Amino acid sequence: MGGTNFTETNDVPLLAQAFYRIQLSDNISVQPGLFSIANLGGDSDNDSVWIGSLRTKFSF
Repeated sequence: MGGTNFTETNDVPLLAQAFYRIQLSDNISVQPGLFSIANLGGDSDNDSVWIGSLRTKFSF
């Protein structure tokens, strides 16, 4: 019977995130962020993933 061969890895996936809030006015702030995931899927052979974000907050 056929199947998929899975390989066991001992690599640990790592997640790092950084963000900072910038107050533009009394009612508006922006929050840029950067995220990185290394050893995706627990496999160091996989490339790292980088994600950028921008969050805007309006207060009324």
